[in-house]
Amino acid sequence: MNIFDKRILLLKNLSKFKAKLILLLTTQTKTIRSIKTF
Repeated sequence: MNIFDKRILLLKNLSKFKAKLILLLTTQTKTIRSIKTF
């Protein structure tokens, strides 16, 4: 495994992490909005 392969793996992991973060943020904002409406 060379440095280039490791970089690709890192980028893939980062994109997955970002997707998870975005999902978390969107769900949080939705719950906050629903709480505010109550």
